[in-house]
Amino acid sequence: MESEAVLRKALSAAYRFLARRSHSQEELKAKLLKKGFAQEVTAQALEVIARQGYLNDEQASQQWALNLVEKRCWGRHKVTAYLLRKGISRELIDRVQKHIWQEFDESAVARAALNKQYAHSSDKPSVVKMFRFLKSRGFTQEAIYRNLDIDSIRAGE
Repeated sequence: MESEAVLRKALSAAYRFLARRSHSQEELKAKLLKKGFAQEVTAQALEVIARQGYLNDEQASQQWALNLVEKRCWGRHKVTAYLLRKGISRELIDRVQKHIWQEFDESAVARAALNKQYAHSSDKPSVVKMFRFLKSRGFTQEAIYRNLDIDSIRAGE
């Protein structure tokens, strides 16, 4: 009887967290534990919520990655780091990345990031500055080199 009341409280807290935004299973687990719910109660609540379809790491990861690439112009490495911080497994991240980068061209996203960052700049930033910017956004060296044409700069063209 008392355990059912505690489970209802845990579920209520979990629903409030999920009403604000999507959470991974690990994130939600950490939040419920931080609220003082026992491991067993937390596990039960997560199971109930997952069965109801409110907790789906794959779906949430896809949505997060899509948003990060589309809206924030982030590259592969930064998306991976973000998903790892959310508690998403490496295997799932690999699947999500494969799906996202079939839909988007990383070089085009890097170009969009450069355009967005330097659109209002009157003078052209140095190659080094643009390189650092793209690197901080998590783009692969291949995508960075393609956008900055570093091979032709090295060759003296």
